[in-house]
Amino acid sequence: LYVEGLSPGEGRLFFELVRESQKPILVYKSGKTAAGAQAAASHTAAISGNYEIFRAATKQGGVILAETLEEYYDYLRIFSLLAKKKPQGNRVAGVVNAGFESTIAADELDNLVPATLHSETIQKLRQADVHGLVDLSTALLDVTPMANDQLFTDYVETVLQDENVDCVFVSIVPHSNALKSGPDTARDPGSLASLLARLAQQYQKPLVVSVNGARHYDEFVAVMEEGGLPVYRNPRAAVQALEAFVSYHLNQK
Repeated sequence: LYVEGLSPGEGRLFFELVRESQKPILVYKSGKTAAGAQAAASHTAAISGNYEIFRAATKQGGVILAETLEEYYDYLRIFSLLAKKKPQGNRVAGVVNAGFESTIAADELDNLVPATLHSETIQKLRQADVHGLVDLSTALLDVTPMANDQLFTDYVETVLQDENVDCVFVSIVPHSNALKSGPDTARDPGSLASLLARLAQQYQKPLVVSVNGARHYDEFVAVMEEGGLPVYRNPRAAVQALEAFVSYHLNQK
């Protein structure tokens, strides 16, 4: 929903309906500033009201409130594409191929917590780590740019299979020569995009992806989106969306 303001009497009705809803309600509210409130009143006669009060009321009512339009569209993507997937907890694992991505993602975890990987999972990951470069002391795995499509996918599937992991984020810097990420190879059945799309269909755990690349990689992104994966342009947006999705569902229990 896009909300500029509420007329007298509408506020109570709105929040009563929100509390009764069995579906996620996503809201972006404009008219937060004095200038914005004046603009809203000039063409809708809506009363914008105090934004802090609106924020507190939406939180109490279980509304997912986006603070920016970018967040609104990011949240819309994950709640629509993963509508049939319900996280069982907030334990997260990540697989990235550049170290800075895991650091950025870790800063945005908020209510997500890094999973404690099962010993069997660590053993499988150790066997897959043919280059001996992956730090297995954390659930936020940097598999380095040396990981090819299949190896990258193997890491993702291994953490998806771990009973200690509730959700997974994948962050890809697609410029690696080891990956089939260009427009001519993105739709190859063995490309990372195709393999991740298959994992999304196979597993019920929420899985989100970020692709830190320009328009050259649009086809790479399209393959995953067509497979039902929410794809973002940076790890920060991906993890924030995943956190909002997981927090909403856990609060419904």
